[in-house]
Amino acid sequence: MCKTKVGLLTEEEKEAIEGKRYAKGRYFTPFQDADGNWVLHIEQIRNNKNIDFWWLNYIQQIDYKPKQMDKSVIPDFMALSGLFLFTGAEVSVEGAIFEIISKFGVVAVLWFWLREMKDQMKEQSKDFYSETEKLRQEHKNTMHEFQEIHKEHKELLTDQLKAKDEIIKSLKK
Repeated sequence: MCKTKVGLLTEEEKEAIEGKRYAKGRYFTPFQDADGNWVLHIEQIRNNKNIDFWWLNYIQQIDYKPKQMDKSVIPDFMALSGLFLFTGAEVSVEGAIFEIISKFGVVAVLWFWLREMKDQMKEQSKDFYSETEKLRQEHKNTMHEFQEIHKEHKELLTDQLKAKDEIIKSLKK
């Protein structure tokens, strides 16, 4: 089984990065493992674009030890979240409870992730639209400049042709 790696943080390092942006629309979220260590998801370290926090690439990486869930709160948790009605689960089978909570957790995480992705896509489409408009304006300005240059060259060419014709007429006389 492959162990999940996380970056190990000191209390001061955790305070320095908590809630700070590591990429557009992404923020550091340190958390504690089963041993009480402050840790950071390895993906947040790998995706870090914030130059102020490049030192995170050099922190110690350890195997993640998840906190154990207190089984005594499971029935309360399920009752409060409405999972009984949602799943029709029976509380008597502990394994099934964990499976239901696990599946509910996955659905909740996916829902939040999709909502976050939707917000990011809206933000990116706004950026894309504004960048596209800038490019269109630059293209329009460039085309206008080329048209002006073309017009000047056409007038110069016309003047030169007239001058040539005048010279030819004067030589024929």
